[in-house]
Amino acid sequence: MADKSIFTNFKDYQNYLDGITRGNDEDMAAILSLMDRANRTGEEWPANFQKLFQTRLSKYFEKQEKRKIDSPTKLNLLRLSLAANLDSPALREKYAMLAKMQFNTYKDTDGLISALGLDNAEMSLAQVNQRWQMLREIKMAAICYDKDLLCGQVVALDDAQSQVQLQFERRYTVPLKTFMDEYVVVKDLSSLQILLKGGILPTFREGRSYLKEYRDSLAAGGPVTDELVKSILVPAVMSERHFDMQIRGVREMPQTVAKEKEEAAIAELRWDDSRNVLELSERLKKVSTLNVEGEPHWDNVKRIIDNGKDRAESVERFALAISLLLKTGNAEAIQHLYDMGPGISDALVWKDVNTCVDVSNKLPGKLAQEWFEYTAKVIGTEYLAKLAIRLPYRLWAYVEHTLKALGKLDELVETVKAALATNRVSCDVVYWLWRSNLEDIKQKYIGEATLIFKTLRAEVKGDYLKAQRDLRRLLLDDEEFQVMVMRNGDHQAVIDLIRCVKRYPLLDTGEIQSILVKIAEIYPEYISDIEEKRAAKITIGKVTSIRAYNKRVAELNDLVDVQIPENTKAIEFARSLGDLSENSEYKYAKERQRMLGLRRREWEQSLVGLRATDFADVQLDNAVVPGCAVTIKYNDESTEVFYILGLLDSDPEKHIISYDSPLGKLLVGKGKGEKLTMPNGAKASIVSIDKLPKEMYAFLADK
Repeated sequence: MADKSIFTNFKDYQNYLDGITRGNDEDMAAILSLMDRANRTGEEWPANFQKLFQTRLSKYFEKQEKRKIDSPTKLNLLRLSLAANLDSPALREKYAMLAKMQFNTYKDTDGLISALGLDNAEMSLAQVNQRWQMLREIKMAAICYDKDLLCGQVVALDDAQSQVQLQFERRYTVPLKTFMDEYVVVKDLSSLQILLKGGILPTFREGRSYLKEYRDSLAAGGPVTDELVKSILVPAVMSERHFDMQIRGVREMPQTVAKEKEEAAIAELRWDDSRNVLELSERLKKVSTLNVEGEPHWDNVKRIIDNGKDRAESVERFALAISLLLKTGNAEAIQHLYDMGPGISDALVWKDVNTCVDVSNKLPGKLAQEWFEYTAKVIGTEYLAKLAIRLPYRLWAYVEHTLKALGKLDELVETVKAALATNRVSCDVVYWLWRSNLEDIKQKYIGEATLIFKTLRAEVKGDYLKAQRDLRRLLLDDEEFQVMVMRNGDHQAVIDLIRCVKRYPLLDTGEIQSILVKIAEIYPEYISDIEEKRAAKITIGKVTSIRAYNKRVAELNDLVDVQIPENTKAIEFARSLGDLSENSEYKYAKERQRMLGLRRREWEQSLVGLRATDFADVQLDNAVVPGCAVTIKYNDESTEVFYILGLLDSDPEKHIISYDSPLGKLLVGKGKGEKLTMPNGAKASIVSIDKLPKEMYAFLADK
């Protein structure tokens, strides 16, 4: 005989609900009893009862204090309403209060409410309840499951940042909301936890529902399906055959997990029956051939690779699985992978070059060739060339081989040239260039001491340390390399190397001395440059053009006589409006007063000791000084003329440059023929140093 439903006497419960609004304790007890029994038995609420309770309790809680649930009875009523999935905006507001009370040590309360889904009207209360129960199970050492990473452990719940730290093959940190959406937690002391920790399999008995026990062992933000249970247990704990036997209630069950694992190992699991890229890559490591009984399950393999392409946690395994499949040389596998190429070209591993560099560097060296060839064909040779200049030197040979085989080695050369032109490359790029046969490019860039020293100063670690050590060794000990840095004795190149050796904080005292001695031995004619026996530095007085001086005086007079008095009047007017704390006109006028005061002090200081001149009396002696015209020739054969003038002179459109500007400081004191690195990084040399044009003198004299 079926149990009698607890949902009877609809009219009575209408009256009970009316009674609780009047504070009737007996009516409250009747309501709580019904809801408690429904919660314990799991009986489904009839639609009319659900609607009745939802409407009446929403109104009841709307009348309660907004920030307070002031009795255990009301608290219990709220808990039972949540368990019954009674939903309304008013009830959700109270459920949020309940969550903050129950998880009262949780610091990020907004993150808590968001993770539970209480702020998401699209999420049903049934899902909220699931997430609520799941949150209770998120604790240190709890077993968790991910469809791609399989079983791992919770390391910690950061309640200040709403993040969960997880340990799988590696440690990951994910937002709590994401954890609720994508992961599953195994409940403490549950049947499934016992199995996963190597415990005894449950004893068979008639009527026992193992599958229900296992489903009840899981806390998840989404549905807990039979397939989910199976994916956790098979093959980690038992074989698929024994799982089916247990679910069907067959008596002949192996008694220990150890026995199950032994039998599962004997079953010789197929690589093509893997569940995710982690399992696929692990199984592929153990096989030398892809031969299996019958046809490989390629649809499953392609599904796994496609599913693994977008997970940050799976990028390394994604690349490893593809490379292992290609490494077997199996023609069918290779064809399937290349057919998949267009569909997975947007995989996370290729979206960001830095991610691809990291993954490529972690692959076993024996798989690098296959990975780079696949990358070139799926993403393109241009991408592979750009990838190369960020890789450690040990992987460059694989990239070269790939691009050479595809007839695209020139793309790597052009990419390297473009990177070198920016003066921002790694030691690996410079070392590769040195070892290459690209003589023209090598002569051009190895012969830049500044580039070599800047490159060596960059902070590197891991596999990038080797190229840095090798490049440093070349600089210290290899005469052929040193000669190329000095461009076979070019005077300016020798001077550049000497300056870098002395001024860059790269070498210790002994190394500095060692290189300088070698420079003197190779090019004894430049010993005077090593000893720095050069002419005294040019001393420049504080001068500017008459035009610039007059302009500054006029600006200062306008500031003192016009702008500051006007500002004073503006402050007085704004003050007359009253209520200074809310007076925007007053605040603006006071801020302008501060700025005008700063400008006045700056301009007055700029005129102290300043001498005005038209530069007509400047004498030239093969060195750049204020009051001369300098013609610069760039490496691309183009030329440019700059007029080096006084402290306040600056008009870039007319090529008028102050001697105190970066370019002015670079040029002053330099002689004809000297090579330069311009402030923008361009290479140039001084072609001529001349007097200013006649028309320039009249302009500077302000006539």
